[in-house]
Amino acid sequence: MQNRTMTELEKAISRMQALRDDVRANMHHAGLEELVEWQKLEPETVDVELYSSRPDELRARVERLLDRLSKLRTSLSLNELAM
Repeated sequence: MQNRTMTELEKAISRMQALRDDVRANMHHAGLEELVEWQKLEPETVDVELYSSRPDELRARVERLLDRLSKLRTSLSLNELAM
């Protein structure tokens, strides 16, 4: 059970890292609101490794970051279309 949980968590972290990298690559489309959100969000994506010894806290943190990164990527995509 714990191995499956860790594998799922590793996959979620991998998705978060990929999404973070995608957002970072598209920040040239960012408006002021997105830049402010990114400045708050990016350090949190790096700090996620600090929670590796507490899987429950890590899972919750990764899920919140995935949600925020997804919203930021969507916002960046809308900005790109408006240009």
